[in-house]
Amino acid sequence: MELPSTCTAAVTADEADARGAPVPRAPAAPAPPGQVVAELRVPADGSRAHAVRRFVREQLLHHTSAPDHTVDDAVLLANELFTNAVRHTPAGHIAVRLVHDPRHRTFAVLVDDPDPRPPAPAIRCAGNDADAGESGRGLALVAGFALDWGWHPSGTGKSVWFAMSTGPEPGQPPPHQRKDSHA
Repeated sequence: MELPSTCTAAVTADEADARGAPVPRAPAAPAPPGQVVAELRVPADGSRAHAVRRFVREQLLHHTSAPDHTVDDAVLLANELFTNAVRHTPAGHIAVRLVHDPRHRTFAVLVDDPDPRPPAPAIRCAGNDADAGESGRGLALVAGFALDWGWHPSGTGKSVWFAMSTGPEPGQPPPHQRKDSHA
């Protein structure tokens, strides 16, 4: 299935239906392995985004050896996932967890919300005034910046996560910025 050339998509053609509408990703495996080193639980309120950004930055600087640019990217992506969770969660709390795997030089940020619906990447078409706003690009950013990302159902909702590398192992070339496993 080809998407119209006037559309930009946060999904591949295989993830769009015959109308070009996004098809939610199938549940992925849980986030990459590692130890949960920090967790923040906040109300599902957009005004708490600053607390989420600060939490992710401080915890990554404390628990990982990620370079500054990777920390900045992770803060951006965590903000996008938190904002999506707030937008689609009418009430309740959102948990943000940091999982660190120093052995494999990776970390993951998980955003848990009570909405069980899978994340649905947006398709935006040129010339459609409804698409002119700022929303709908978050999962495209996650897919573009993260080493890997996915989601899985949780007991009362879902967990959306992304993984990033803290850097190459000593003596090894830098890792690819993104796996093509979801493309």
